[in-house]
Amino acid sequence: MAITLTPDGSIKADTPAELYEYVRMRDQATSESAPAMPRPVDPPARGIRIRQDEGEEYRDLYRQLAEQPQQQRFLKLMVDSRGPKSDSEVRRALGLSSNTELRGLLIGIARRASGRQLASPLKRTVNRVSSGERTYLYEATRAFRSAMSDYLFEDVAV
Repeated sequence: MAITLTPDGSIKADTPAELYEYVRMRDQATSESAPAMPRPVDPPARGIRIRQDEGEEYRDLYRQLAEQPQQQRFLKLMVDSRGPKSDSEVRRALGLSSNTELRGLLIGIARRASGRQLASPLKRTVNRVSSGERTYLYEATRAFRSAMSDYLFEDVAV
């Protein structure tokens, strides 16, 4: 039998039958020397967590934000709105004076969601008007909206 192991780790044989015989002998030798081990279950990819109820996770996130009432008000505004709200509409509704304050609010929500390994509950779209000025549009994601729509109108004071 002419079997060659190349430096890159591949195996070369003169015929397919020789390669087959080599693999059979190698597998037989390893199965005799070590007991068969069950194949481990692959863990979920990093950052992905399997959940039974993602809606409950979003509701927990909202409850966790009780110590940050402006973040809660912002999320409630996003769930209540029928469509995207511009940055100026959001600032006016929350009494914020600048986009810098709004950015801090958004970063806080994103960090809390990330800490719980949840996808962001918000979508942001950037629009440019003809003068080159940017307008940011915010809206709740479909998953967050469906998880929160009934919950927010039960007995939560905002």
